[in-house]
Amino acid sequence: MHIQPWHLRKLNLILTVIIIALASVAFFLRNDQKKEIEIPPPENISSCTLPQSFTLDEKSYGAIGEPFLHLEQGLAATKLPDLRNLLISYGVILRPDVPKDKAKFLIGIRGQHPPESFAAGEKIYLVYNCQGSYNRWNFSPENGETPIWVTLEMSGNQVAAHVKMKDPQGNEIEGTQEQSFFVLPEMSLQNAPDSLAGWKVGSILVDHTFLEKQRARWYGKDLFLDLCGGNDYKALQGCERIEFDGDKGHYSVWVHENGLLAFDEEEGFWKAVEPGKDSEGKALLQATKILDQTISFDLWEPEGQRKLVLELRRSPDATFASQELNIKLVGARSRQDWITEIQGVRSLVRSDDWILFHDGKFEKLTKTEQLDAYLHGALIGELVVLNGTKKIGSQQALVGTRFNSNRTQAQDITISMNKVVEQPQNSPDEDGRKAPKKKTARHEKFEDEEEDMAPFAMNDEDDDDDEEEDDEDDDE
Repeated sequence: MHIQPWHLRKLNLILTVIIIALASVAFFLRNDQKKEIEIPPPENISSCTLPQSFTLDEKSYGAIGEPFLHLEQGLAATKLPDLRNLLISYGVILRPDVPKDKAKFLIGIRGQHPPESFAAGEKIYLVYNCQGSYNRWNFSPENGETPIWVTLEMSGNQVAAHVKMKDPQGNEIEGTQEQSFFVLPEMSLQNAPDSLAGWKVGSILVDHTFLEKQRARWYGKDLFLDLCGGNDYKALQGCERIEFDGDKGHYSVWVHENGLLAFDEEEGFWKAVEPGKDSEGKALLQATKILDQTISFDLWEPEGQRKLVLELRRSPDATFASQELNIKLVGARSRQDWITEIQGVRSLVRSDDWILFHDGKFEKLTKTEQLDAYLHGALIGELVVLNGTKKIGSQQALVGTRFNSNRTQAQDITISMNKVVEQPQNSPDEDGRKAPKKKTARHEKFEDEEEDMAPFAMNDEDDDDDEEEDDEDDDE
């Protein structure tokens, strides 16, 4: 039997009718489930009480005694914090003017600045700040007392810390050996955060160019003091002379290896000091090493918490302005008083005068103020120090020493009628030199001195010339 097309159409119609009928039944069933179900209100429940037979009198309760177990309110056990990766040692503070038994430790907290100084055995109190996401340890302000503290001591060549803590009841908490005593990790002070921030000496910010800012110059040893200083300046002989330009002008200081310079805040200049009252509470420069071309300094702040290593290189030396001095002897009034012509100007000089050539002119240093100005660098120039007379053949001549403007070179000179003879010299004579006496007002007016002695002739041939020159002086 073959299926005809009309059979299929009929079958599809029947299936469609069945599907529509099933969908209608499902729709009506769903609507019936959405109806609310009413719940009757609860009946009144009468309150329950224990039967009277369970109640005992007070004597019975007293006979029972205390309960076997008690409930107590308490806090969780407090533990010692681990500070091994928190504290950092920046070394031992030992300013050169501080005794070793008073040395302090420079301690910092990792990631914070600046480090602070503490003495051995001093309690260092810590606080823990917890504000939102900001959780960190800090030193207690003004080292105020807190439940946790640290003390420091030397362990060999390293700094070690003891950590201690108290609980709310005041009992000391014991931690592990590793947490309560440990050696601090070390870090160079130059690597400390903002190690130079806010550091000033006078009005100058401290950095590695500090000496350049102070216009410091070093030329070498001061031969002038070595040769002419005498007993008054014996302590400065052999020292290195350093020049500074301060707020009040140009000045010089002298320092030897391991010597100290302290900065006077009121006066605004450096001065050489000995460890003690003159150095306490002041910025210090210590010359730690002197080589041929460099001087190494340690710069210390007054509190001693920070130190900076500096280096000063030798400045180029100054040569003599000319090979020959423009000085000529004309005559003599006595063995001490001489008539000279200096740079074309006739002048009376004594055999122990000091003559300074500077700024294209010359002047005799006869006053204490002038000598001090030259000594400390306010007056700069070539200096001729006359040391007396010397007979050369049949003539008398003046002898002395010539110093360059930096006072690092010296020449022996002889001033005769014919010429100036110079001989290089860089060290004192074997028989030693006596420091020329400081001049007084008696040198200012040679005309007032008595002239009882006849003029001292340079030689027999020059007697007539000397008399004529004296007559010319009188006419003038």
